[in-house]
Amino acid sequence: MLKEKLFEKIRSEDVIIWAGAGLSMSSGFPSGYGLKEILYNSLTEGEKKLVGTDLSLMDLSQAIVDIQGTRNHLVAQLYKIFKGNVGTLGSVHQKLAKIPHFNNIFTTNYDRLLEQAIDNSIAISNEHQIALLESNQGTRIFKMHGDLSDPNSLVITTSDYNAMFRDDKLNNVLWGFAKALISTKTVLFLGYGVEDSNFQVLLDGITRALGGNRKEFFFVAPGISDLKQIQLKSRNINYINSTAETLIDELYENILANITSDLHEKKVSADTFRRFMDSHNCIPVLQTNGNSFEIVDIKTDGPIELTANIDFIDQKKVEEFEKHLVEFPSKPFVFDASEIKKLVFSYSGILLDLMRNAEQIEFSRIPTTKGFVEIRFEDGQEFYLYGAIYSRKGSMDVIVKLVSGELTIKLTQKEDGYLVNFHVEHFPNCKDIRSEIEFFTFVTTALQKKAFTITTESGEVHTFQGSDFKKVAEFDRMLKYFQDLKLIENFFSIRFQNFTISEARKSSHERDVLLSMINDEFLAYPLRENVDITTDKPLSKNVVELFKMPEEKQYFKCVIVDNEKLTLHGKEFNIGKKEMEIPDASCMNLDEVHSGGNRLILRSEKGVGRIRYKKNE
Repeated sequence: MLKEKLFEKIRSEDVIIWAGAGLSMSSGFPSGYGLKEILYNSLTEGEKKLVGTDLSLMDLSQAIVDIQGTRNHLVAQLYKIFKGNVGTLGSVHQKLAKIPHFNNIFTTNYDRLLEQAIDNSIAISNEHQIALLESNQGTRIFKMHGDLSDPNSLVITTSDYNAMFRDDKLNNVLWGFAKALISTKTVLFLGYGVEDSNFQVLLDGITRALGGNRKEFFFVAPGISDLKQIQLKSRNINYINSTAETLIDELYENILANITSDLHEKKVSADTFRRFMDSHNCIPVLQTNGNSFEIVDIKTDGPIELTANIDFIDQKKVEEFEKHLVEFPSKPFVFDASEIKKLVFSYSGILLDLMRNAEQIEFSRIPTTKGFVEIRFEDGQEFYLYGAIYSRKGSMDVIVKLVSGELTIKLTQKEDGYLVNFHVEHFPNCKDIRSEIEFFTFVTTALQKKAFTITTESGEVHTFQGSDFKKVAEFDRMLKYFQDLKLIENFFSIRFQNFTISEARKSSHERDVLLSMINDEFLAYPLRENVDITTDKPLSKNVVELFKMPEEKQYFKCVIVDNEKLTLHGKEFNIGKKEMEIPDASCMNLDEVHSGGNRLILRSEKGVGRIRYKKNE
């Protein structure tokens, strides 16, 4: 795909950005069209009549200079818009600042957001600054439409644009330098609209200057028409349907996943790699390995927390490893590097292939106690569960595993005993109702201020006082929900299995309907709209006599038989027989009822009735 192709080129430091006004709009600066409106509104009424409203930005700017005979008003307005407004760095600028792969960024914007965001950058707005490039090792930002610190460098009028692309006029050295870079690098246009006259003039100038002597162009914008896509393709421009913000976010994640392998494969320079890691507050220590580099250490101000992703070749070795952790948790288990297909560590989202040249890899896990533990609460309830205990001075963590989730009991020693904290994690899927009842019974018991004793398999006993937890109601609600599901299972002779906990949290209505059927109880039934009842035959005499006067309120009761179905956790139930009661019903089609019709339209004044569901035999 085009996006992946572009990312590959960027990671190889083969891309320069050409940034337009759209990149700065989220920071409070106007688009090209918005700038045109601001300039137009700054004119007197007489000047507005002279220029009209249909001119492009450059033609309007030229007209202002022609009418007033000077650039002073135009420059003053640009100062007011861009120099007086510092702007807030948007996410796209912040992400760009963390991506050192762009050594050269060209922009037609007048703001200074890129310079503010990117450390160790230098802004180039005229040919006299070209000499500074030799000693600068940071990101070079070429202000192709000038900089407000140098009013003579500004490019905004039609004359300025014409002069920009002529070799013997304004900024000829700068434009010549730009052409040399564009001819050897892939160009990524960000922040331009396909209808943007600024982009059209820029593209025409580049095309005239380079002809076919250029590399690939990529144009990023959301949702342009099919015709515009065809036109871009005819000019050999690759179109990517995306916003600049989304593209940069995806690029950033792509670099996180590939930066280490890019270093090993020499796609990215060691300097760019170091700058990228530095933006994540860590300093890599590299050593040469032939023509490439290897990471031998990572230094940070604090401890390094790594997440490992391991892919083994031999499944039997995995089973041996897991068995070892259970039987010998305090001893390391050694793999030969050849037994592991891939082992990648993640630091701050960066994938680090630290084991690239390792011969052996050693794993160890050392809990104080691991195995089944008995937990007995003061009210006599007992649970025999699998867990692990990690003890250290002044604290103890007990991790208890159930089928449906985990409960971490964190115990911190105080002068008068232990401070008890719980962390509850329910797994995404519910295996069966029994496991859910066990889980929520244990959790609600543990959170209800009850003292408890933990006894390990070795006979070691730990006793703790309970603590007051405020978030028990939600667990109580879920326990009641699964207990009700057990009643439904037994009543209908079914079993609920393999559904998500999120589905359970959203299915209380379906549960209530089925309980109404089981318990033969009425449920409150909202009647926000009219109740429309149609029978196979004309309405009975009793119904006709019940409703005699318009707006007269009557108690109404009926039995409805239809084909309504209800689905709960993958099981379908027939709820097509129900009794409905409306205590304050009034007939809305009185004439039709008294003329022998078979349709009854009722309305409830208070908008509520009762309904009782019946099991169809």
